[in-house]
Amino acid sequence: MQIAVLGAGSTALANAWFLARAGHAVRLWSALEAVRRALASIGRRTAHGIVNDTANVTIAPSPKACLDGALLVIIAAPTFAHQPLLAGAAPHLTAQQVVMVHPVTGLSSPLLCRMLKDRAVKPTIVDVPTSLFTARKTDAAAVDILGLKTIVDVATIPGDRRAHALRRREDIFGKRFRGETSRLGVSLPGGPQEFEHRCITEDVPYGLIFFRPLGQLTGVKMPIGEAPIRLASGRYARDFTDEGHTVARLGLAASSGRDIPAISSNGF
Repeated sequence: MQIAVLGAGSTALANAWFLARAGHAVRLWSALEAVRRALASIGRRTAHGIVNDTANVTIAPSPKACLDGALLVIIAAPTFAHQPLLAGAAPHLTAQQVVMVHPVTGLSSPLLCRMLKDRAVKPTIVDVPTSLFTARKTDAAAVDILGLKTIVDVATIPGDRRAHALRRREDIFGKRFRGETSRLGVSLPGGPQEFEHRCITEDVPYGLIFFRPLGQLTGVKMPIGEAPIRLASGRYARDFTDEGHTVARLGLAASSGRDIPAISSNGF
């Protein structure tokens, strides 16, 4: 299969190497000319870590050359770098292509839809919250692949193409994906997606409630830490201050800021 990868960081290189090694024809384009030149001069891509091998990846001179004929398009870069990659791809995408965007923390997929609106082109856009690969870039064309995730949630635009997108990805990567109906749920992978979540009901009383008086004991004001305590207490109609690990409950109320590190290490 012809596959296009836009980006040249660790995630992009890991995807390109994995797919090329699996026998796909992979073309890669970076929005940075200096990076394209460096990649083109090196030739084969190298991976270390869970495997040690090389693979052939073609470095495309332009977005059009990269995307032409590709059935799968992978946009892989930190969210702050999505804009030039999306802008480069948008004039050349077709309705037949599946476009995978990750990470989608910044809701880049709606931005791509907006760029495509005037052309009236609607490819299947797949939102992926994170890469399948745990990887780090070691030089221009080498990447350490440290791990491969088993299950990643995905959502699509339009939503009714989810089954098609899953089949296309499973044909390439294997059964490593789970369809998600909520795009916002996929776009907010690191935090709570509902009010009744332990990241609030546990982290506030046993995290923030503990750190606030520690700041007071050491003379450090914590207005930003105070705000989520007030918001959470109001939302749940609970006084989280009375529930958690307060310094009084831990027996630290009479301690000085200098005493606490020693107590935390050696006990009372």
